[in-house]
Amino acid sequence: MKLFVFGSNSPLGKSFTQLLKKESVEFVAVSDDAPSIYEAGRLATLINEAQPGQLLNLSLNPGIFQSETGISKERLDQLTQAFSTLLKSAKTQKIPLIHHSSVAVFDGSNPKPYLETDSCSPNNPLGKLALNLEKKAAKYEKHIILRTEGLFDSDTAFFDYCVAQCKQHQGKLNLLDQRCSPTSVIDVARVLLAINRQLECNANPWGVHQYCALQATYRHTFVEDFLTEIAGFDKTLAAVLKNLEISTQETSKAQLKNSVLDCQKIMASFGIKQRSRGAALKELLAEKYG
Repeated sequence: MKLFVFGSNSPLGKSFTQLLKKESVEFVAVSDDAPSIYEAGRLATLINEAQPGQLLNLSLNPGIFQSETGISKERLDQLTQAFSTLLKSAKTQKIPLIHHSSVAVFDGSNPKPYLETDSCSPNNPLGKLALNLEKKAAKYEKHIILRTEGLFDSDTAFFDYCVAQCKQHQGKLNLLDQRCSPTSVIDVARVLLAINRQLECNANPWGVHQYCALQATYRHTFVEDFLTEIAGFDKTLAAVLKNLEISTQETSKAQLKNSVLDCQKIMASFGIKQRSRGAALKELLAEKYG
C-alpha cells in the first residue's frame, strides 16, 4: 500500500503521517501551504511520479469551533484547484480518492445527530468550501468522503484561550450554547488508516461516511472538563476554578448549534467503532501542560 497525502501540514495530516511512519506504511506527503505546489502541473506531476494506490486530501483543516472563521479568496482558489488536480489524477490512475470533510456542511439546526443523508445547507465559509469539494468528489465513483466533528490536538489554541479567559475573569466564562462532540486528530488518523487498509483489500463502500468521538456533550461541559484536568498542573488556574461560573449565549447563523454526527454507517461499512475522547484528551493535556 502506497498513499499520497495532500495537506500533510494540517493537524490531521501531521498526525496521520506520524501514524503511517509508525505502522511502516509507504507514503508521499505534500504540504498544502507551499506556493510552488500550485504552479501549473506541479501537483499532478508529483502524483504521476509517485504512482500511489490511494490519494488523500487532508487540507480542509476543520479545527475545533472554527467553522465560522473566514477563508481568503486566494486560499479558496488554491484548495479548489488542488482538489480538482487530485480528482483528475485519481480518475486517470483509477485509484480511490479519500477526502476529509466537515460537519460544517450542515446548518446545525437539527437537534439530532446528523446522518450522511441529511440535507446540507452550510452557513459559514468552511461548510461552503467543504460542500463544494464534496460535490466534485461525488462525481467520481471511487471516492470516500469522511466528515468529522471539530478536531483538537496539542496545538489547539482553544485550550490556551479558555485557560487565559478563566484566569483573567476569575472563573467567569461566556460560551456558546452548542451541542458537540470534539474529536482527537489521533483518533481520526486511526480511522483513516483503517479505511485505507480495507480499500487495499478491495472493499468498496464508496460515498459519504462520518466519524466523531463517542458521547456527545455541550461546549460548556467540554470546557469545564478540560479546565479541571489542566488545573491539576496549574495552581493559578486551580485557585480561580473554585469560582467557576459559565454562562451561555445563543449561536449565530454561521455557528452550529448542533454539530454531532451519526456514526452508524462507518461502523456498518468498515467496522470502525467510535472511541471516547477522554483518554486522548487527558494524554494530550498532560503532555501540553504537565
